[in-house]
Amino acid sequence: MLSDHSPPDDVLSPPGNPHAADGLPLIGPLLSHPDLCARDLPWRTPLGWLRAGWDDLWRDPLNSLSYGLGVFLMSALVVWTVFVFDYRYVLWPALAGFTVVGPLIANGLYEKGRQREAGHATPLLQMVFGRPRSSPRAVFMGVLLLCLFLLWMRLPS
Repeated sequence: MLSDHSPPDDVLSPPGNPHAADGLPLIGPLLSHPDLCARDLPWRTPLGWLRAGWDDLWRDPLNSLSYGLGVFLMSALVVWTVFVFDYRYVLWPALAGFTVVGPLIANGLYEKGRQREAGHATPLLQMVFGRPRSSPRAVFMGVLLLCLFLLWMRLPS
C-alpha cells in the first residue's frame, strides 16, 4: 500500500502480518551473495593457476603439445608470409594482433582444462574444433577482436 492514510480501524489484520504496524513492510537483512570479483587474492594464487596448467599439460601431453605446435606453425606461417610478400611494415602490428587474438586461440586448452576437471578425456579434434562454452559471447568477442586487429593492421599503411 503506497498511500499516506492508514487503513480503517475496523479492519483486523492477521497476526504476524508485516504490514500491520504502520503500513510499511518489515525489511530483513540483505541476503549474502558471493563476491564474483576476485579483488583480494593472495600473491600465491597465480602460482596455483600455473601449477594447474602444468598439471593439465602433463596429464595428456600429446594433445597439449600438438595444439601448441599447431598454433606456433600458424603464427610462423603468418610471419613468413609477411616477409615473403615484403609486408615488413605490418610485422609489429601483426605480432601485437597475436596478443589480442591469443585468448580466443587458447579456447581449446580451456576446454581441455574444463573436461579434465569433470573427469573426462579431451580428444585433440574436440580441442581444435570444439565449440566454446559461451558461444554467442565468444563469437561477439571474436568479431570485435578481429575488427580491432584489422584496424590495427590498417594503421601503419
